Amino acid sequence: MKLSHFAYDLPKELIAQEPTIHRDDSRLMVVHKDTGEIEHKHFHEVIDYFDDGDVMVLNNTKVFPARMWGNKEKTGARIEVFAYVLPIFVTQNFFFAVLSMPPCQTVK
Repeated sequence: MKLSHFAYDLPKELIAQEPTIHRDDSRLMVVHKDTGEIEHKHFHEVIDYFDDGDVMVLNNTKVFPARMWGNKEKTGARIEVFAYVLPIFVTQNFFFAVLSMPPCQTVK
């Protein structure tokens, strides 16, 4: 899997700034893996897609501001860094603009 698989255009007006009043009114996109058909539903309809024996895993992590911008010291190239914290408290960084950045290069 490549990091570029996660890069896509998402218009700012489609990014929720606040949760819905009723959390189960949030939008749900359903992709049918056999046909590729896409349906737009609401989360309260998710149960319609479960079969006996299916399991739902819930994630209660919180989002924190983790987008940083900088410039490579040697070239001045602008980069964007995304950081996140895993449940085991290990921090990982995604360098979307610089996938082949050499070790020990400084970003300011």
